[in-house]
Amino acid sequence: MTTALPTGCTGCPSGVLARADLVSYFRARTTAARRVSPRVGIEYELLPVDPATGRAWPYGGPRGVEAALRELLAVGGFVDPTEAPHPIDVRRAELSINLEPGAQTELSGTPFESLADVRAELDAHLALLRGVADRLGFCYLGYGVQPVSLAGEIEPIPKPRYALMVDHFERYGGRRALDMMRRTASLQASLDYEDEADAGRKLRVSMAAAPAATALFAHSPIAGGRATGRLSTRAEIWRETDDARCGLIPQVLEGPPEEAFGRYVDYALSVPLLFIRRGGRLRPAGGRRFVDFLREGLDGERPTMEDFELHLSTIFTVSRLKGIVEVRSADGPRPGEAMAIPAFWLGLLGSRVTLEAAWEALGGGSVATADRSALLDRAAREGLAARLEAAGGSRSAAAGGRRLRDQALDLIAIARDGLRARGRDEEAFLAPAEEIARTGETAAERRLAEWGGDIGRLVAACRL
Repeated sequence: MTTALPTGCTGCPSGVLARADLVSYFRARTTAARRVSPRVGIEYELLPVDPATGRAWPYGGPRGVEAALRELLAVGGFVDPTEAPHPIDVRRAELSINLEPGAQTELSGTPFESLADVRAELDAHLALLRGVADRLGFCYLGYGVQPVSLAGEIEPIPKPRYALMVDHFERYGGRRALDMMRRTASLQASLDYEDEADAGRKLRVSMAAAPAATALFAHSPIAGGRATGRLSTRAEIWRETDDARCGLIPQVLEGPPEEAFGRYVDYALSVPLLFIRRGGRLRPAGGRRFVDFLREGLDGERPTMEDFELHLSTIFTVSRLKGIVEVRSADGPRPGEAMAIPAFWLGLLGSRVTLEAAWEALGGGSVATADRSALLDRAAREGLAARLEAAGGSRSAAAGGRRLRDQALDLIAIARDGLRARGRDEEAFLAPAEEIARTGETAAERRLAEWGGDIGRLVAACRL
């Protein structure tokens, strides 16, 4: 049953937001509307750990992650936009270094037109973080999940948003929410979109490619101090966090790209609110969906566009739409291999030609969303050996049960062509992904072969 509202918001009081207003939010953020050249950006999450044990490093204390942020404020030219007593977000121009719930440290980079500029900024700030961590006695890992500590053993950072998230998931589902929040780390790529159809093509291709990307960039086979039996433990945790806001979006995958904004709005309306902000403070939403907020209000409050924007940041699907298309399928990589992820997505999603070639390689509309979702689960367990299988009663073309490795090879070839067509000599950034697809051995499988039960080897392989 659809949760969409007619343009006039039937059943809502006059003067409140309507569906058309929410669609316009995305339309105003197209590159055509903003007259800017398309850009690519990354968000790279790193795990702060004790170098000797691999356990999570604390946020507080004289040598904790908080102290690292204070050093950046003192000598790194960063500022704290909130001026909070305990810093969790420091910024310099368009770049920010902020903390996830378990003190995972996220470098949210400047959007650039070239991968070379992304790489230069990334290298400079990774070196800065490494130096600060060394002086305080810890190190950062490029890896997909905290390798030793369990969620309850990790000190939460003092941010009201995260406390409300924990409370919501405890009340309304989300069996792996605490693991997701405190233990996982990823590298996310973001791209501008030219118009609605371009956004729709980017969303559906990145969702359809999510199983291959999950397998290709799997890098979290060891957690809780043991092999988990999964190549991407991170992906499995995210898939088991909240069915209402994680995974794939059928409305977008199965609809025409030209209707992407409206279909994404319809999906967002169906997702339960986590909270709203009033008077500078967050308030829980009691499990109400955004569509309920539109129709009925919440404790006398009516929704604003700021409420909608905040709500969009609580959608955790493998790809999501904000002012950009954000792609979220990859585990946290080793630092030297990090640039392969934005290179893969930029090459694949960067032009109409590559988007159409990728959609065809991924089976297009012949593959049911349910079968893509099942393949996403298998990708977390089996990596590139996973195969597409049509479920009973499904009309999917199973493509002969092709392995994800075959699909990944096709997608990398398309991505390489896309980067070559840009004429910026960016193809070399794809090399780590090409090697994985060529050999069929993921980074996760390499970590398993190396570690032999010794966390120290894992730390040595993945640290900055």
